[in-house]
Amino acid sequence: MKSLFTYLLLLTAILSFEKAHAQPMGCLATFNSTTDSSGNHVSFNNTSSGSYTSLFWSFGDGTGSSQNNPVHVYNTQGPWIVCLTIWDSINICQSTTCDTVYGPVTNTCSAYFGMQVSAANVYFYGYLTSGNNPVSYIWDFGDGTTGTSSSPQHNYATAGTYQVCLQITTAGGCVANYCNSVVVNSTPPCNASFTAQSNGLFNSIQFINTSVGNNQTYYWTFGDGTSSTQNNPVHIYATAGTYQACLTVGNPVDSCYSTFCSTITVGNTVGCNAQFGVQNVQLAYTFYASSSAGMSHYWNFGDGTISYSASPTHTYAGAGTYQVCHTITDSINQCNDTWCDTIIISVAGCTVNYTYTTDSTGTLLTFSGSSTGVQGIYQWSFGDGTGGQGASITHQFINPGAYIICLSVMASPNGGVLCSFCDSVIVGSANVCVPVFYTYPDSNVIGNGNLNFGIYNPCGGTQYVWTFGDGTTGSGSSPVHNYSDSGWYNVCVTAFTPNGTYQFCDSVYSFRLSTGINETAASIRLNVFPNPVRETSGIEFILSQKSEVTITLTDIQGKIQSVVYKGSMQSGRQHVDLNAGHLQSGIYLINMIVNGSAIHQRIAVE
Repeated sequence: MKSLFTYLLLLTAILSFEKAHAQPMGCLATFNSTTDSSGNHVSFNNTSSGSYTSLFWSFGDGTGSSQNNPVHVYNTQGPWIVCLTIWDSINICQSTTCDTVYGPVTNTCSAYFGMQVSAANVYFYGYLTSGNNPVSYIWDFGDGTTGTSSSPQHNYATAGTYQVCLQITTAGGCVANYCNSVVVNSTPPCNASFTAQSNGLFNSIQFINTSVGNNQTYYWTFGDGTSSTQNNPVHIYATAGTYQACLTVGNPVDSCYSTFCSTITVGNTVGCNAQFGVQNVQLAYTFYASSSAGMSHYWNFGDGTISYSASPTHTYAGAGTYQVCHTITDSINQCNDTWCDTIIISVAGCTVNYTYTTDSTGTLLTFSGSSTGVQGIYQWSFGDGTGGQGASITHQFINPGAYIICLSVMASPNGGVLCSFCDSVIVGSANVCVPVFYTYPDSNVIGNGNLNFGIYNPCGGTQYVWTFGDGTTGSGSSPVHNYSDSGWYNVCVTAFTPNGTYQFCDSVYSFRLSTGINETAASIRLNVFPNPVRETSGIEFILSQKSEVTITLTDIQGKIQSVVYKGSMQSGRQHVDLNAGHLQSGIYLINMIVNGSAIHQRIAVE
């Protein structure tokens, strides 16, 4: 958590400095604060000037307020970076200022410093993260010079990487030390920012880029799975709702990148949402969607069959590609909505994979596909809206970044997908740390609302901050999050790296059962040994009664790799052999259906 705070503080200090030197005319955010004798209650006084219509406080501990002069209670020492933002959307005036406050006093001391790098000039901000009453500061700037100010400005003679150390001594005699690296060059700073407003059309938002710096690239993510590289794009959202839009600006020549995100509310959020989740066992697919009083459902499974159930189970006759559409009509809210998704069912025994090479720029990639168990046409999707056909193909990416590249083997040029394989590919060198993530459900009991998250391409020295789309946040490269309700959530993860800040967002579906769990099945404990698995392993469990059992092995994307067992079993201790010799290294799920109820177990294959 301390490392996470290091990057959050650095990012806030950078934004605060840029705002102070590139302030739009018309309004200026300022404030002061006082702390009571307990050290817990901090009173904030808004002293901003100019004309503004809205304001928001961020207290640095994950909470905020829109009051003019709020009082906030801190539960731990801190320090906390508090920011006040004021704005006027009509006159396009926005200003942000940040300052450090402390919570309850502790008896230990530890030091920290933030820094703002501008070409060869570095502005340092030293302080205590625990303890109080500092009496001396001693800086070692890593180039043979020292300083004694709490917030010195230092100019480095040459570009390079320097190890900077700070020592703080308190009035009580506590000595705290902290060191960190600083990279200096002649790069001008860049700072991303934008405003957004409705342009009067249905669910249409005009985004206005207000970034500063010598920016040459613009990359927008609108929070609904779409993106743009325009300077001032207009985006039409398919449905009303709340979205997190982000803009990343940069100059690849100078390796200067900055990301800014803001919450966008589009249209009437009290409406219908026909999105759905899917769980499959062999050819049987169970579809999950939200349901309430007054809501009717209509499903078209893409194979000529339909259903009116809220969460139907449908069995497909064979492999292929099917477009499933779900339409809901809500008589209470007076709305209706339709959402479609594609179901790909692979031929048993069909596997596909690919390798690739890059040119010197890292943006021209040559792919080579291979498959076993089937013959067909190779269809590529490059993750940037383009695709192609052929066993070997070369593709030029316009922008660096992380892309999900998929290869499918098709029975014909126009359809009939036999099997597919997708993986993340890093294009170029500028955005190698864009945190592309994956997710899979909890391995204990289906329907408990838990989702496991992981990063496809973790970068060394990176701290990750997550927003899970339900008003909560998290950190780390592999968090587990519990959703209280079933539904779709827009999840974003931000990577704070020594060379920049990168963000990736995607929609995930959480399925949570409130009732109906088969307690007998849910209480079964799977024992997979050995785990991690190399070639073969065993699955053991105990049945309390004679049961119908289906055991499948899937990857983390839900694709079935093999059917381990299907049939009837007697009560008592059971053993099933697991063959993993055909699998690539990675994380997989053992899925067991006992009399219609599901349990899961994660395994690692080496």
